Amino acid sequence: MRAFLNLVDGLDRLGTAYRINDYRRLRRDRNELACVFGKPHVLDKIPKHSPILFGTSIYSHPKDNPDLPLLYFPERKITSEWHVPMLYPQGLI
Repeated sequence: MRAFLNLVDGLDRLGTAYRINDYRRLRRDRNELACVFGKPHVLDKIPKHSPILFGTSIYSHPKDNPDLPLLYFPERKITSEWHVPMLYPQGLI
């Protein structure tokens, strides 16, 4: 929670616009980037067509859900460079 609050504070200080849990917007705009900064249950609420940028706290380690790439990313692009080797250690993409 502290990391999230720090992120929001930083965005406010920069004057950067953001929305929190705006799933309706994600359903309307197929190109809207979903920035996930929360627990895994948030993934179930994001439309399948939405690109995702992962933040902290989604999972502590890939072993927490080894099927994550198969469940959520068969046709999605992973935009977080550090997640690619973590989620695809065998170089599946």
